[in-house]
Amino acid sequence: MASVQSNPPIARLPIELFAEVVEHIRSQHDLCSLRLTSRAWQSISEPKIYHSIDSRSRTRTEAFCQLMISSPRLGPCVRALKFANDDRQSPAPANFWSVVAEALKLMPLLEVLWIHDGFDNPNAWVLHGCSFVLKELACDFALEDSFAEFLHTQPSITTLHWNNPHPPWITVPVLHTLLSDALPNLRVLHTDSTDMASKLVPGHPITHLWVTNDPVEVIRSFTPLAALSTGPLKSLRMAFPFQKEWVSESLAALALHAPELRTLGFLRPFTHKDHDLILAISQFKHLHTLVLWNVITPDTLRALEAACPALRAVACLHYSYSSEYIHIPLHPLGTPRALHDPNASLWKDI
Repeated sequence: MASVQSNPPIARLPIELFAEVVEHIRSQHDLCSLRLTSRAWQSISEPKIYHSIDSRSRTRTEAFCQLMISSPRLGPCVRALKFANDDRQSPAPANFWSVVAEALKLMPLLEVLWIHDGFDNPNAWVLHGCSFVLKELACDFALEDSFAEFLHTQPSITTLHWNNPHPPWITVPVLHTLLSDALPNLRVLHTDSTDMASKLVPGHPITHLWVTNDPVEVIRSFTPLAALSTGPLKSLRMAFPFQKEWVSESLAALALHAPELRTLGFLRPFTHKDHDLILAISQFKHLHTLVLWNVITPDTLRALEAACPALRAVACLHYSYSSEYIHIPLHPLGTPRALHDPNASLWKDI
């Protein structure tokens, strides 16, 4: 009688091969399917599945947080977390922020945190007791004691985006005592609060600044402080006013306070006949990108090219006020092209 021969056991694949396969999978759906096939695939795929989370509704945010709470092994996988409330129809339901707080404490390796609720948001207490060390923070938390205390525990933050949830006529007393020794490594600041910019720029190594606020207030309050950044300041965006004489004077002063600027915006409409304004722009000897509110004429481009030998490009807001530009190369004058810039690379990448 023929003997039955058993097949030799299949050799166990090295764990490095699993990791190599996962690195080539781009679809989250495929990664989640692969995760269910075996424990080996689960342990390798979960860090990639949960590495970066972007939730745009409270319902999804709460579901994700409940998942972190029920499966605490997943928390260390999360490195970048973005919560938003795109609906903005009502305040948060009961216990929502408590669930968020509990989940955040389970993410010790978090480096990037974005939380925007769109309502009056006195909920920075959710950050209390978290062990993560952030590099980037974007939020609209009310600037009160709990938020101030958290900022003092985060010396590694290099990028801060903060929207002031308070109405502009309400002052924030904590600003005057909070920010002088917080965030010592801050380099990128985007805020709609002139007060916040005025407190954080002096003595901090800020190289990129974007202030969205009333242009008159920004010019009056901030321009003299630009020289106090230890960065030095290299990229600046703010809404310059319409009065060309005032803009010319402000630019001339800014060229003295921030001579290392390489990108500058947003300037209001002007033409090649505005000689004083073009002369003021020419004082920025290192400026290579100028961002404008409007599309300008060929004559104005030629005037800028002649006056600013270092200038390499002009970017004009065209289709929208958020991210659609006409990008025009200079030195030599090139062909205009459409530029979609949702990540503000014109401001960040210098």
